[in-house]
Amino acid sequence: MWISQFTLIALSTIFGVLTLAETIDHPVRCRYVKGDAQWPDEGIWKRELPGVVNTPVRVNASSTDYTLFAKGVVDVQNAVKFAAKYNVRLTITNSGSDFLGRCDAGSGLWLAVGNLKGLRVHQDIHAAYESPPLNYSADPVSTANFIGPDRFDDAYVSFGTGVTAQELNDALAKSGLFAIGSAYGGVKVAGGYSLSGGHGPFSSKYGLASDNIISYKLITPTGSILTANLNTNTDLFWALRGGGSGFGIIIEATMKAHPTPLISMIRFWIRTTDPNDMVSIFGPSAYIMGKLVELNRRGVQGYFYIYPNTVWGYFLTADGDAGIETLKRMFDPLFGDIGDEFEATINKPIVTYANFDNYKQFFDWRFKERISPSGLEPAKSRGLSALDSRLLGEEHLSSRELARALKEAMPTSQGGQLRGHLVGGGAVVKRGEEMGAVNPAWRRAFVHLIASGSRPNATSLKVLAPEMGCYLNECSPRETHWKQTMFGSSYNRLYTIKQKYDPKGVLWSTPSVGADDYFLDGHRLCKTPPDAVQYNPYGFPPATDNNVTVSGGPGYSSLPASQEEAEREGPRLGTWN
Repeated sequence: MWISQFTLIALSTIFGVLTLAETIDHPVRCRYVKGDAQWPDEGIWKRELPGVVNTPVRVNASSTDYTLFAKGVVDVQNAVKFAAKYNVRLTITNSGSDFLGRCDAGSGLWLAVGNLKGLRVHQDIHAAYESPPLNYSADPVSTANFIGPDRFDDAYVSFGTGVTAQELNDALAKSGLFAIGSAYGGVKVAGGYSLSGGHGPFSSKYGLASDNIISYKLITPTGSILTANLNTNTDLFWALRGGGSGFGIIIEATMKAHPTPLISMIRFWIRTTDPNDMVSIFGPSAYIMGKLVELNRRGVQGYFYIYPNTVWGYFLTADGDAGIETLKRMFDPLFGDIGDEFEATINKPIVTYANFDNYKQFFDWRFKERISPSGLEPAKSRGLSALDSRLLGEEHLSSRELARALKEAMPTSQGGQLRGHLVGGGAVVKRGEEMGAVNPAWRRAFVHLIASGSRPNATSLKVLAPEMGCYLNECSPRETHWKQTMFGSSYNRLYTIKQKYDPKGVLWSTPSVGADDYFLDGHRLCKTPPDAVQYNPYGFPPATDNNVTVSGGPGYSSLPASQEEAEREGPRLGTWN
């Protein structure tokens, strides 16, 4: 449909809204939606996209019109070509874990690529680069090959875009290896996770997921198959390593595989003496965070969770940094000091230690999620998540204003929490922009802190760290000044690459590079007129029509009540001391 004249009225909104100051006299191109005369009839859909089905209607939520489950590369190519040929909207879903809802839409075609599996382990980088295409229908775990221990140090792994973090590490464990993946077994590593950077339990030691990728195979918005690495399509490879989705549809990735380490862990729990005291926990929380840079430089990484009256977490060390006695030398003084300084308002910290023999043993204990290989995985979408976040550097963690900022950022709703990720520093800050387009704020960050709950607001953290930004996959859906906050100085170069590989916006989503080149009129996606005036004083990203919402994280009712209970719960899996 061509729109020759229209006026959009400025609206009060939490998202960016396009506003035209005057009537537009030239046409604006829009995607067709069901009901338009040009919309392809069902016979065309079924004939040109074998296997396509009607997307089930959702209750009180929008959805696409059709869904195609890709069983091979040809299905992906057909979907891209169909969307371009008939001018219909195309949306990609993989694991469906996107907190910002970019993997779902209110019209057009939903392409589910989560069934493209297959996996191959390589003994060195030359074998990785020369590897033939994978069998994308093969189960990645049962068909995984084995390489001997003499090949550990230069090992790599190629895997289909539908391979989960659980499947990846189940397969690599056969060879005594592991790879960087998410802190949840069901996330697909090659998709939006690694494309946006991707942090995990040991990214401090080994780098972000995008730092570990050495090659991608993808389908372009024109339907061609491309390889992108340091030798071929280098501009695209730079963009894919941290610049987010929208440059192509990943079908395969190759990344570094590391020898599985010995792992040691400390867990801790601190509560306020008075459970109704919703103020005193922020002092000890800030005290712990103030020590994290020093601990990180000694090989520590991990996670912590702050609630209105509780802080708990677990920290990890690996290989040469591992060992319970080593952890005790680092943490016993820390928790002793906390107990002394905040004795009047908190209970004595509960602290336990444990060892793991390898990465898989730890991962299965904390994150296990095995998807059955039988049948097609369903198309999924998590929906828009209620969160806000900030990356924090050394100066922010040592700031005297940190406790106040934590208190102000704490969501007040039931289950509200601040989720701390000590996943930066180390190898993350040692990598430069040549490693890819990941938000440069990562190269200064030690902690990624998320406010999660109903209507979270991390403004106080942004005031504390105004020069930083957020992790692209875990920013607020209504992030202000989104281009700078999500992409930093990488944005302009990313936009140039986006225009080269997807000038027609076939792979549009929001927020993503070039998102404001288009806007939504209901469920109809339209090209932004070149002389349109943006009434968007806060710099919100363009609106989405994904109206499926998810609120905050789990509560803390299951935390141990005593030192004895914590020790009974374990884990006791490691066999080494």
